[in-house]
Amino acid sequence: MYVSSFDIKSNSASALKWLGLSAAQGCAEGQYELGYMYYRGTKSTPQNFVEAVKWFRLAADQGDE
Repeated sequence: MYVSSFDIKSNSASALKWLGLSAAQGCAEGQYELGYMYYRGTKSTPQNFVEAVKWFRLAADQGDE
């Protein structure tokens, strides 16, 4: 919800925190979304293609297309 600003104000710092926790626990969706944040770049997440690929690959290894 912090990423999409679906009912709450978008907050990239909170999104990074919660997606990072989710991704670290092995959640493929969290890994993909974290990769996307690094790919796109945000106020709190500088664009970083190496980090993006790392998280995209971890998500893909779990079957996330």
